[in-house]
Amino acid sequence: MHPYSAQLTLLPSRAAWAFLNRCETVIQTQS
Repeated sequence: MHPYSAQLTLLPSRAAWAFLNRCETVIQTQS
């Protein structure tokens, strides 16, 4: 597997984790 294609598959998951973490903090501040 090329490092470039590996990075391509890694980027969306990293963005998804950042999105989930942001949602989690928003839920914690609202409760």
